Amino acid sequence: MIFYTTLVFQKRWVEKPAESIGSGWGFVQEETRKYIKLLAMVSTMGISMALAIVIAIAIGYYLDKWFQTSPVFFLIFMVLGIIAGFRNIYVIMKRTEKDFK
Repeated sequence: MIFYTTLVFQKRWVEKPAESIGSGWGFVQEETRKYIKLLAMVSTMGISMALAIVIAIAIGYYLDKWFQTSPVFFLIFMVLGIIAGFRNIYVIMKRTEKDFK
């Protein structure tokens, strides 16, 4: 839900020009708009990292429970979740770097 709200924020208030937003937003400079967009993208980093790890751990836990193997799938999926989380951060950083230039 938070990620969707951030994307809606980016679409409505950051990517549209100041004239289309309304008379109250005409004072927002282009540089300020870039920093708001940067803040919105960076705020999704922690969420995407935590979500990747939690989902992977949950999958590993339930696979361990189903196959009755104690920590095997839990540990495998925990490592995969950490890797996926860092990959998400890398992708967000590259996208932010490209958009900020």
